[in-house]
Amino acid sequence: YCGEVNGADTPYIMLRKLIVLPLFFLSGSSWAVNFNPYSTGKSFLSDVPMVVLIRAFPYETFRLSSESMFPTLKAGSYVVSQKWGRWSSESFGISVLRMLITPEIKRADIVVFELPKDPSILYVKRIIGVPGDVIELTGRRLKINGIVVSTQERSIKSDVSTENDEDYEAVQETLFGNAYTVAYSKPEQNNHFSISVPSGNYFVLGDNRDHSFDSRHWGLLPSKNIVGKI
Repeated sequence: YCGEVNGADTPYIMLRKLIVLPLFFLSGSSWAVNFNPYSTGKSFLSDVPMVVLIRAFPYETFRLSSESMFPTLKAGSYVVSQKWGRWSSESFGISVLRMLITPEIKRADIVVFELPKDPSILYVKRIIGVPGDVIELTGRRLKINGIVVSTQERSIKSDVSTENDEDYEAVQETLFGNAYTVAYSKPEQNNHFSISVPSGNYFVLGDNRDHSFDSRHWGLLPSKNIVGKI
C-alpha cells in the first residue's frame, strides 16, 4: 500500500534484518548466541516463532518511503519501532493484540501510527502537543501553551539531498529540553495554525515542516492509533 512507512519485506528477509534485535532483546541467552539468520529446515522453523513474537510485541522494523521527517530520517531509511505496551501489536501485517497505552508518550517522541482517516496506512511523525496543550504555529514560530519553542539556525550538510533536491533552511528546536533539527523550504512560507489538544489525543508534525502531511491537515492523532515509538 501507499504510505510513509511500510512493514519491511518478506518474513525470511525480515528474519535476516532482525538479527540485531534478538541479540539486543535476548542479550546473553543461548538462543541469541546461536541465532543464525540463514538457517533452514528444523532450525529455521524453531527460530520463526521467536521472531514473530519479537515483531508482534517488543519491536518491529519499518522502511520510510517519504521525506516528511527529513533531516532526522531520510526516505529509504529503516527504523525500529518499540511496540511493547502500545496500542497495536502486529506481526507481518497480522493483528495479534490491541491494548491500552501504558508507557508515557512525551513531546518530541517520534511515533509510528495508523493514519486516522485510513488506518491501513502507516505514518511517522514527531509528537509536538500532548493532551491539555494549546498549539500555535505562525510561520516558523511554534508556541506551546503560550511559550515560544526556542530555535537556533543549523546547517544541513551539502551532501544531504531530498528527492526534490530543494533548497532548505535547518533550524534546531528545543522542545521542553529535547533538541532536534527541522527543515523549512526557502523562501519562508506564511501560515498560521492554532488548536487545543483534548484528552486521548496528540498533535504531530513532520520535521520537514513545509512538506509533511500531518496534524495541520488531517487533525489530531488519537492515542489508539499509535503503533509504536521510534
